[in-house]
Amino acid sequence: MSYVISFTPIVAVVIMSCIVQFQKEVRELTGTRQPHNYYVAELAIELMLWMTYIIPFPAPLFATCLNLDPLHSLLESNNEENYCIIEFLFRNLIVFIVILDVAKAANAFFIVGLMVTCSTKDILHDLVKFNLISRVRPLASQYLSDMATLGIWKLFDLFVHVYDHKLHLLPFNVSIPSRQVYLQPKTSKNRLYFLKFSTLCVLTHTLISLTILCKSICAKPKGTELTATSEMIRVVRIYTHLLMTLFPPAFLAMSYVISFTPVVAAVIINSIAEFQKEVKELVVTHQPHKYFAAEVAITLMLLVTYIFPFPAPVVITYFKVDPLHSLLNGDNEEDCFIFLFLLTLLVRNSVLFIVMVDVCKALNAYFMVGLMVTCSTKDILQDLTKSNLHPSLAKRLQEINLYRKMFLWNKYTNHNFCSFSVPPLIFFGLSVVILSYYGTIRMAGKLDLVFYIGLPLIALLSSFFVIMLIPQAARVLENAEHFIYTRTSRINLSKFERKTWKSMRCMGIQVGSYGYVTKNLKILALKYISENTINLLLTF
Repeated sequence: MSYVISFTPIVAVVIMSCIVQFQKEVRELTGTRQPHNYYVAELAIELMLWMTYIIPFPAPLFATCLNLDPLHSLLESNNEENYCIIEFLFRNLIVFIVILDVAKAANAFFIVGLMVTCSTKDILHDLVKFNLISRVRPLASQYLSDMATLGIWKLFDLFVHVYDHKLHLLPFNVSIPSRQVYLQPKTSKNRLYFLKFSTLCVLTHTLISLTILCKSICAKPKGTELTATSEMIRVVRIYTHLLMTLFPPAFLAMSYVISFTPVVAAVIINSIAEFQKEVKELVVTHQPHKYFAAEVAITLMLLVTYIFPFPAPVVITYFKVDPLHSLLNGDNEEDCFIFLFLLTLLVRNSVLFIVMVDVCKALNAYFMVGLMVTCSTKDILQDLTKSNLHPSLAKRLQEINLYRKMFLWNKYTNHNFCSFSVPPLIFFGLSVVILSYYGTIRMAGKLDLVFYIGLPLIALLSSFFVIMLIPQAARVLENAEHFIYTRTSRINLSKFERKTWKSMRCMGIQVGSYGYVTKNLKILALKYISENTINLLLTF
């Protein structure tokens, strides 16, 4: 709750604003409704507000006087002779800030939670009481079918808000009601130059990592005998360089599109809503498509990738496993002047931060845009396949025209994005999955927890692409083949329609010059990951 208030306050505003709108619509539907009393809840909230308002002021003083605060052991270590008033005030200040923030979050969580749950319960109770659920359900089904990836659109809007309004690293604006992505009309040149600089910085850093990695593997360590600690540091350094060499290229194509050709992303995404609008005219009724697992994965990915780039550069430079350490400092830091040391430390942290933020931005954009394109295309083809043959010739010709437009859009998407972005994603992405699995298993207990915790996070996020994105991309080709087959095999078609459908080609997600993503790719990917992970564990 504290994170939401501090970093994403718009989420709380949206949640609270929707309650009033829903209650207004329910009042219009039901006419009159009985008031709902929550006297006990109001009393509990009032009591909590008074207590949490008073406690943060005397509590820090009592905690520090009785030496019960955690900072007492850290700063004083029970040495009363070294007692300092500055340390006492510092401990009081830290405890006061922590207690005040926790009290604020506790009150907000309790009040917002009660408002959301009680309001939702009361609205459903009123609708059930006035026998309106049966009449509202078709409307809700129609609304859900209007946009197959509405939840992903909302998360995409959150992604743009975080990386544009907070970090100023995206040139887009999102409109959820119209399901459109717009290029920002007045983007400063400095901002555009920085976006391009970030992409070039990722490319340069990857090449430096590759060079230093080859040098570390080929060069023999100095000295005839190595201690276990130095050997472990060398292994961890090589492993980190390997990850930093393989991970950024997997999403470099997405970073290039955002920085150099952002109009391509806008054209690809904006066509989805138009296609779904035409499908709604052709298909009378169809079941809503739900992607709860994908939405949870996107939410988790947004949260992790937003927090991860801030502490990670400090940790990596502290353990001296970043590629620029070998390039700028080497192992002779004690011979450097303090000013030069601080300057190189600042450069290493800054470069790592820019690279990680840009890679995380591209990772989120790739995952969300990929799911929006594949899920929407798959759902449109699935709905058209399940629909009956239209008796009207105009409707059947409209269906042919819709598939032609979707095929051209798919060809544009493959030519301007998929053909050069999917191959590196598969090659480098699978390599990162294997390395992260290996590191999570092999280095458990051998690394500090602060450094080790990044390995399972990388393994989890990279697995989302294999588990979710590849299957959805494969189903696009399957549904297209099945849709064309159902149209060519139906009777009562005119000669023109049958020849037209037979001349149609299938849509799919292109993998460079290797063809389309198929169902076999998922099986091969899982086989490749399992076999190579086991081989690494048995070899090293």
